[in-house]
Amino acid sequence: MKKRILALGLCLVLAMSLLTGCGGELTDEQIITKATNDEVNYLTDGKLKNDTVVMTVNGEDVTALSLCYWLSYYETQMAYYYSYYGETLDLSSEVSDGVTAADSLLEYAYQAVLSYTAMNQKAEEYGLTLTEDEESDVQDYIDLQDSYSMLYFCTSAEEQGKIYRQYQMASKLQETLYAVGGEREATDETLQDYITDNGIYNCRYILLEADEDDEDAAAEAQTQAQEIYDELSALEGDALLAKFMEYQEQNADGNTDEYSYSDDDSLVDGFKEAVSALEVGELGMTDQTSYGYFVLLRLDVDMDTLEEDYISDDFNTLMTTWADEAEVELASAYDKLDAQTFLENLTELQTVVSAAQEAADSSADAS
Repeated sequence: MKKRILALGLCLVLAMSLLTGCGGELTDEQIITKATNDEVNYLTDGKLKNDTVVMTVNGEDVTALSLCYWLSYYETQMAYYYSYYGETLDLSSEVSDGVTAADSLLEYAYQAVLSYTAMNQKAEEYGLTLTEDEESDVQDYIDLQDSYSMLYFCTSAEEQGKIYRQYQMASKLQETLYAVGGEREATDETLQDYITDNGIYNCRYILLEADEDDEDAAAEAQTQAQEIYDELSALEGDALLAKFMEYQEQNADGNTDEYSYSDDDSLVDGFKEAVSALEVGELGMTDQTSYGYFVLLRLDVDMDTLEEDYISDDFNTLMTTWADEAEVELASAYDKLDAQTFLENLTELQTVVSAAQEAADSSADAS
């Protein structure tokens, strides 16, 4: 399940949109008060309110506050991703033809609120409910919410409680579906189909690095890889695996690993082809790749890990299916949510909130 990103100390200048009706700039205290009264109304320049219904999912109302929380959540995630690489998220930049980053974030938010609403409805169809202890946990979670965090992420204590409750229901529904005897139990046949359908395999590798443009380094790497391969070829079974792992441990630079799943987008050319040609328990070696030479050992798939991955992947697929099958009606209010304006206003508010939080913390430390 997704987890909320912690508040980031964003330092952006307040824009001229934060003005009072009489033409003067709002003080930080006035901004926080205004946003606290109805944050969605404040961030959408009065076009929507917290409780404005923006869509229905199988007849169940979804409010602007629910949608805007997820919009703020994904914007924070993406901004953090960009900052990690020393870049700044440009909400107006096009991520595809005619679709801006802000539009894309709104689509993520739409899909999230749709998926969790549809999933929760499915849990109710199965007659699942939270126990008294679980409801108590929800209330404890609500009680832990602080006003600054809620303003920062455009949410409320009640909204966070609803989301936390949905997470718990998702866990219960997953346990019900994949339990022994459940509708989607991870049987041997099911897992074998999962292996086949996804091209899953398991192998260990030792990489002898070499720049393919450096002929001398490539030749040395090939010689080292061949020597290791020849030595390991004299072994089999547990002895082969033990010696292979010993070589892996000797490579302190991290050029050894255990690769478990095929992913054509991330594998270097030549790696998958070499592994696919091996039988379980068989040793192999690649031709030169852009990384160097790999010595490979194909193993049986780890069924314990596989079962966890199957359940996770299959449940995510189910959630997507439930969302796709849901009857969704967008209210006219949905079109009033301009994602870029909302997020720009939110960023400005977050600056104020971060400053207020720091001031409150300093005051508390001084007292």
